[in-house]
Amino acid sequence: MSRFATLLVLACAIMAAEPASASDVHAFAQRADALKDEAMTRSGATLSVAEPGDFEADVAAFITEARTLANTLSEHGAPSDLPCIFRGMAEDAEYRLGRLGDGDDAEDYYELGALFDEAAQIARSPDTGMYIPLPCPAAG
Repeated sequence: MSRFATLLVLACAIMAAEPASASDVHAFAQRADALKDEAMTRSGATLSVAEPGDFEADVAAFITEARTLANTLSEHGAPSDLPCIFRGMAEDAEYRLGRLGDGDDAEDYYELGALFDEAAQIARSPDTGMYIPLPCPAAG
């Protein structure tokens, strides 16, 4: 997928994003863990081995999810630093994604791996969970 197409998909997903739920936060943390492992593997690989592709699409999804999570946290009264952290992670991931193939990919993959590790930890923290709405049981 070209970078333009990735960014276009990302922009459309952000505009259509629903508020994050507890299961979304869990899935976000799992995606971050998987991306961390992939990025760390790629940080030691040559570019010919570590071709972009699904990784770029997964990072784009991470960016969308981080922004959705930040918006949900803001809407539900989280302290301003918590949504800001997730927005910053989205911006950093977007920046690093845009740099892949333009220079020192090993460093960018390593930095992405560290970012994803931090994202998973913060997403799982009780401070994040307390501001995510739980699903309402169906009236019956």
